[in-house]
Amino acid sequence: MMKRVFGMLILVWAMTGMASAQSVKDFWLAMPDSVLPSVNRSMRAELVDTKALAIKADVKNVLEGTTVLDTLTSDFMAVRLSEASTMQIRRLAYKSDTIFCVVRTYMGPVADSRVSLYDKTWTSMNMKHIFDGKCIKCVKKSLVERPDTMTLQRFEEVKAMLDPMFVKATLSADDATITFTGAVDMLNNEEKKAVNAIFAKKIFKWDGIIFKNVI
Repeated sequence: MMKRVFGMLILVWAMTGMASAQSVKDFWLAMPDSVLPSVNRSMRAELVDTKALAIKADVKNVLEGTTVLDTLTSDFMAVRLSEASTMQIRRLAYKSDTIFCVVRTYMGPVADSRVSLYDKTWTSMNMKHIFDGKCIKCVKKSLVERPDTMTLQRFEEVKAMLDPMFVKATLSADDATITFTGAVDMLNNEEKKAVNAIFAKKIFKWDGIIFKNVI
């Protein structure tokens, strides 16, 4: 009897370990269709299966566009959902478990991203202090800095051009870092040059609990 109980405990422990080590592929396949209606589970599975054959992985999505799986590892995925949007997924070790960072980027005249954190069941997680104690809105504000060579008056004039301001987020395929950059639309070349002078790139690296600012 004791051996049987011990064996069951070992099995439960093993299954728990497997769940904690869920891959990006498993997470992608488990995605609710409501999260990405244009690419249903059957299409997501086809992309993964085709990628395993080391050939171009693309499918005709629900909207009659083309979805392409560009990169897939156990920790990272990059997908061109359509000509107008992309998705990146990065697996993150979290305490003794696994969570996932998902970046959706919409490609208009300039790129604009949405960053989310999910547990393995696609339940959204609190991101209030996830970027080195700051929220995503605070990260956006930190992308604007006054250069030492710019007067305060000129800085305020240039900042007035940042409406609306867009933020692009990019997950690294090589490590658990995320990079934020700012952009604006509808500016002439002179205005773009002025705005670029006050934009600052920010890079955060996952430390197991939060993203820590490294640049």
